[in-house]
Amino acid sequence: MKFQSEKEYNEIIKILDFQLLEMDDKKIAALNHLKELAEKNNDSYIYAAYYFYHALSYPIDERIEITEKSLRLAETSGNVYIQVKSYNCLGIDYSEKADYIKSLQNYLKAYYLATKYEEYDLDWVVLNNIGNLFVWIEDYESGVSFIESAYNKYMSKKDKEPLMVMQLMINLIELHSFAHHFDKVDYWTSLEDNFFEYEGKEIVECMIQMNTIVKKQDVFTTDELVNEIERFTNKCESIDDFIYIFRMAIKILEIAVEKADEKACRHLIKMMHEKRNKSEIATFDLEFDSVLCLFDFKYENKTVDENFSNYYRNSKKAFMMLRNTYSKSLLVQIELEEEKETHKDTAEEKILLQKKLEIDPFTEIYNKIYVENKISEDLLKNSKAGHQVLFVIDIDYFKRVNDELGHDVGDSILLGVADVLRKYKQENYIVGRYGGDEFILYIKNAESNGMVKEIANKLLKETKAIKTSIVDMPHITFSIGIAVNNGEQKFDPLFKRADEALYQSKKNGRNQFTIV
Repeated sequence: MKFQSEKEYNEIIKILDFQLLEMDDKKIAALNHLKELAEKNNDSYIYAAYYFYHALSYPIDERIEITEKSLRLAETSGNVYIQVKSYNCLGIDYSEKADYIKSLQNYLKAYYLATKYEEYDLDWVVLNNIGNLFVWIEDYESGVSFIESAYNKYMSKKDKEPLMVMQLMINLIELHSFAHHFDKVDYWTSLEDNFFEYEGKEIVECMIQMNTIVKKQDVFTTDELVNEIERFTNKCESIDDFIYIFRMAIKILEIAVEKADEKACRHLIKMMHEKRNKSEIATFDLEFDSVLCLFDFKYENKTVDENFSNYYRNSKKAFMMLRNTYSKSLLVQIELEEEKETHKDTAEEKILLQKKLEIDPFTEIYNKIYVENKISEDLLKNSKAGHQVLFVIDIDYFKRVNDELGHDVGDSILLGVADVLRKYKQENYIVGRYGGDEFILYIKNAESNGMVKEIANKLLKETKAIKTSIVDMPHITFSIGIAVNNGEQKFDPLFKRADEALYQSKKNGRNQFTIV
C-alpha cells in the first residue's frame, strides 16, 4: 500500500469498525470508498478488508463464503488485522450453524494470531467468543473461565469503552445465571450503574427476572409462578435481541410447561416464535422443538402415550451427555492446539536463533562465521583445482567517507554494497560481510577464467551507482583480490592468497581486481 492510501485506508477502517454490525449511511459511504481505493490501487490488502466488511450484511451462508474469500486475500497480502477478524467472524458464524468444531478451529486461529500481534488488541474479543461457544453447548463452567479471562484482559487496558465493559459483564451475568451461581449474579447485577445508559440494562433486568424464577420455582404458588413468567415474557417482548432472550426463554419455557399454566406457556411460545422468525440462528431449534413437544403432549395431544414424558426426560439426559462429550472434545482440541503453538513458537525461536548465528544483523547477508564454515564445507567436498574461486572485496577509502561525511553515510554505503552482492545469493555462490568494509564472494563452480573476470568487472562497474558527495570521489570503488583454488581443502589458505591479491590491487592504485 502506498503511504497516502494507507492513511486513507486506516480512516475508513475506523469508521467501519465502530459498532461493527450496525450499517448506516456513513458506513455504506465508507465501504464504497474502500472499494474505490482497492480498485484504484489494485491492492489485495485493501480488497481483503472490503470483502470482510461487505460480507457482514449478507445472510449467514453467503457471509461465510465472502468472509473466506476475504481471508484468502488477507493471508496472501499479509493483512493480519483482517485475518484475525475473518477467523473470528467465521468462528461466530459456524457456532450459529451449530458446527462447533469448525467454530473452535477458526477461533483458535484468530486467538493465536491476536496474541502474536498484540497491537491489534483483539485477543480479549476472541476469548469472549470462545466463552460464548461453550454457552451454546451448555458447558457454563468453561464458558465462565474464558469470558472472565476476556474481561480481565480488557479491564487491564488503559482506554476502555463502557459499551464493551457492559457487553462482557452481561455475558458473565448470563453464564453465572445458567450455572446457578446466584451469588455471582447478585454481585455483577449490583454494578448496575454500568448498564444505565445502554440497552444492556433491559437484558440484565430479564436475566434478574429469569434468576428469580429459577431460584424460587419450587417456592412460588402456581399463580405466583405464572405472574413471574408473564413478567419475564413482557420484558423480553420489548427487547430487540435474539440470542440472549432465546437462551433464557428456553430455560423458562421448560419450567413453564412443567409447573405453570397453558396461557403463560402460549404467551411465551408466541414471543419465542416471533423472535425466531427474525433470526437465521438455528442453534436453539432442536431444544426449542423438544420443549414444544412436551407442551403439545401436555396441552394438545392428551391421548399420546403416557411414557412420552419419561422419553423426553431421558432424551434430555442423553442430549446433555452428548453435549458434555462434545465440550470435552473441544477442550482437548484447545490443549492440542496450545501444544502445537508452543512447538511452533519453539521452532520459530530456533529459526531466529539460527538466523542470528548466520546473518550479519546490519547488512542482512551472511556473517564471517557462516561464510568461513560454508566455504570450508564446500572445499572439503569439492576440492577440484580451478573450480572454486574466492573474491575478497574492500571498499576503497571507506575511512575517508566516514570521517568526512559521517557514519550514517558510511552505513548507507555498506547497505548499498550488500545490495550489489545480494544478487549473487544463489545456489552457485556464497556472499557475506567478513567484517567492517570487507566482503566475501565465493563461486562454488566457476566455468572458466573468463567468467571470473566478467563478474569482477561487473562488480567494479556496479559501484558507480553508489554515490558520495565528496568532490573528487563521486562514487565508491572496490579493490578486489581473487584466489582460484589450487586444491586447497580449507578456507584459511585460500583466503590468505585472496587477501594477498587484494593487497596487490590496492598497491596498484585501487578500483581494480587481481587474480592469483
